[in-house]
Amino acid sequence: MYGSALFWRGNGESAANHRFLAAPALAADEVQDNVWKVYTEEGVYALKNSRLEEKRLFFIANALLALRRNGFRKFAHPIGVAPGRPFLRWQNGRFCLSEWVEGEGCDFNTPRHLAAAAKTLGEFHLYSRNVASLAGSGGRISYFTWPEKLASRGGDLEDFARIARSKKRPNAFEKIYLQTYGGFVEKARAARRLLLLSDYQRLAGEAAAVRGFIHYDVAARNFIIQGENAYLIDFDYCAMDLPAVDLMRLIKRALKDGYAAEEKLKAILSGYQMKRRLTRGECQVVYALLLFPQKFWRLSQRYFCQEHTWPEETFCRKMESAVRELGYEETWLPIYGSITETGAGG
Repeated sequence: MYGSALFWRGNGESAANHRFLAAPALAADEVQDNVWKVYTEEGVYALKNSRLEEKRLFFIANALLALRRNGFRKFAHPIGVAPGRPFLRWQNGRFCLSEWVEGEGCDFNTPRHLAAAAKTLGEFHLYSRNVASLAGSGGRISYFTWPEKLASRGGDLEDFARIARSKKRPNAFEKIYLQTYGGFVEKARAARRLLLLSDYQRLAGEAAAVRGFIHYDVAARNFIIQGENAYLIDFDYCAMDLPAVDLMRLIKRALKDGYAAEEKLKAILSGYQMKRRLTRGECQVVYALLLFPQKFWRLSQRYFCQEHTWPEETFCRKMESAVRELGYEETWLPIYGSITETGAGG
């Protein structure tokens, strides 16, 4: 499609009367739900119809502004589309514009990609500070919350077991849950105990003092590879929290299949520390967070507390996957402890 609009809605309705840039759009491809790759004479852009609340969009804009001001470059830079706002309201939508980052998709099973992603994450954590978090701006402030979170979520696992046991005829998912939850409860308790014994409170205080923030969703889909470099995209879940949380999530995602665990751990830790050194205390905090069975808790919480959008077979399949991942973790957590010399895996 061609015309003077910056984008076209999927149903073919033209936005020809609403220009986001000075240059007209030459074409637009919907690359995923509510995201368009837009071609103009000025360049290529990503246009997103965001489902986030306005206050969250303001917080994200403040975070990205801090990144740019502090000198970080490896991310999709936002483009201002309206005076005083990081988005433009149009037809009940909130549209955000950013640079389009060309490159190949990141694959955590490719050592070069994983090392590049870890290196960029370490560099990002050097610059992700001094974010302006105004009252009501939608910033999630989580610096000191993890001990309470782990206690609450561990309690959830026991509550879910009581619910499942109360059923006269537990279904397949509930039977799997009752057969397996005990080991996960023990891991949740151990995670919290180790976190309380670690340098967590001091590190949380340091992060709060510099108003640090993290990406929070460091999945492979949110890194774009350009040669030996990785670029970060999609900051929808960014929050004011410790860098250790991002690192924990990167490790969990990269090692979820248990494949080449030692090689991946070395790639992550060495790549990250090419830009930002990790202290022994940080490595201990990461270990405690790694120990918590997040996937098992999240899946169980979705089943017992939310309206079901999946059939029972899907829940069962995902639960079996979570149990398998626990087995993988029993293998690679000691390797992490050995590499980081924390003694955590001994």
